[in-house]
Amino acid sequence: MTFGRFAIFAALALMLCVAACHKAPKPSTALTPSHPKLDKDIKVSPGKLPEAWPDWLSTYPKAQIVEGRSSMNSGVPVLACDMRTADDSSKVLDFYGNLIIGKNFAVVSSSQVAGEAVTVYRRENQSLSISAHRSKMVGQTDVEVTLVGTYDAPATPPVGGSTPPSRSDSSGTAGAPPPQGGEQPDPSANPDMPIYPGSQPERPQAQAGQLLLRMTTSDTKEKVLDFYEKFYKDHGFKSTGRMNTGQQLSSTFQGPDGTVYLTAGNATLGQASGKGSTLINLVLNTKIKGY
Repeated sequence: MTFGRFAIFAALALMLCVAACHKAPKPSTALTPSHPKLDKDIKVSPGKLPEAWPDWLSTYPKAQIVEGRSSMNSGVPVLACDMRTADDSSKVLDFYGNLIIGKNFAVVSSSQVAGEAVTVYRRENQSLSISAHRSKMVGQTDVEVTLVGTYDAPATPPVGGSTPPSRSDSSGTAGAPPPQGGEQPDPSANPDMPIYPGSQPERPQAQAGQLLLRMTTSDTKEKVLDFYEKFYKDHGFKSTGRMNTGQQLSSTFQGPDGTVYLTAGNATLGQASGKGSTLINLVLNTKIKGY
């Protein structure tokens, strides 16, 4: 299968760039008609997931697993799974975008070229890429999920143990205890993270140089993108332009204090109530600066 070669190398290049050890491969070597040669061997598992595939990274519902692959690149583990489904690419990308919510991933890039949609995520020393290529002729979508690197999840308190102390006071910043008396804190302490007007924001999450702010609104995703595009343009940020997967719009804004990743899509059950709700994810990464 050749549809996801870009996804593997996009994620791999991201990891090696962060580690500052290797240069990313040239595009001409990334798009090859065969499996990329990483170290010496790629272990292929036809019809099943590769060994050590994490439990949290689900396969796409009712998709056929074509093959799993595992390999090492300069000591960095690389896991990949090829799948096939009758659903559209947009549904696949939305599924994985919702799956990783709360797992400290941030969107690094999104692209759509020649019928192939690719989204790359990152958290610390681990990257995840989702590639979906729709073939209208046969009515199916080829999916490749690639996970590069490892991640040490934050420790959680033992069951029945004491609750760890809050990392902040009651001023309403990330890590603070829930406010008393129904008073809602302002989730947007950072001027680069404006709350969408009239939306219902959740408490922000701070992790490893990133700030995540989630909101729901009854406005359309197009109206949400219009608002943030104007805001960031007025504040000197550079935009990479919109990406539309059908059910979700996304964009990236680069500024002197960091890079902002924005997605706006149809809210799923449990994330918002009512029909026509739009879920907004706003992620500020202060470690990746535009200029």
